[in-house]
Amino acid sequence: MTTMIVEYLPQRRINDQTILRLASSTAFVRGDVRVYDLFEAMNDSPDLQAVGVVDKAEAVVGIVVRRNFMAMMARPYAQDVFRNHPVREIMEEATTYSSDSNAFSVAEEIAEDMRRPGATHYLLTWSGNRFAGVFSSQDMLVYLSQITQADIELARRLQ
Repeated sequence: MTTMIVEYLPQRRINDQTILRLASSTAFVRGDVRVYDLFEAMNDSPDLQAVGVVDKAEAVVGIVVRRNFMAMMARPYAQDVFRNHPVREIMEEATTYSSDSNAFSVAEEIAEDMRRPGATHYLLTWSGNRFAGVFSSQDMLVYLSQITQADIELARRLQ
């Protein structure tokens, strides 16, 4: 049942500097899925940090971030109250970027988020606002760190 709740886009090989290369998740859920079903699916997949929420046309409508969702579901009676509600009622809004945006331009835009503790999650879209993936400020920090490490290694070899 879990595989029917959370769906995944196929992995794509990205060879350029677009933000799509930072997508740490291609997991999404439809907005009419029951909250409790998503709760069970996320319990079964501890590595799943965030999922996009899409409508029937697979257009992005929001995000469910694991730490916020699990905290909400841990409140007294939350599982009973939200059990049969659709995910679209509890999803969060998130900043959305076109999947072909330049990673360095996006890094400048999210600089403040990268300075804050904890990860901020963002949605990626294809044309027509279709879901393309999720990335976080932490993913951006790792990406920029890898570039810096490669530059340092290149400088070391050139000396």
